[in-house]
Amino acid sequence: MTFFLENFGIGFLAGNDLYHTIKMAKRAEEAGFNNCWIAEDYFYGGAFATATAYALNTSKIDIGIWVINPYTRHPALITMETAALDACSKG
Repeated sequence: MTFFLENFGIGFLAGNDLYHTIKMAKRAEEAGFNNCWIAEDYFYGGAFATATAYALNTSKIDIGIWVINPYTRHPALITMETAALDACSKG
């Protein structure tokens, strides 16, 4: 019997150690998860930098940012950060 985790993801809240969550993202990818989500919190590391770290340490899992504040982050900056993340993750 084959088991597939179709459209199943994992999410990380702010406040977790970056290196620990990178390991968890790798394990999720190895286990067959399709996506990994990051929430941003102003008292911890930025979501885009965290997502980039995940992208550079994984190869198949989709990475998404689930919460950012459009009032304190200008839409042009969000677009620039998204483009950089897309380039680092090779799409």
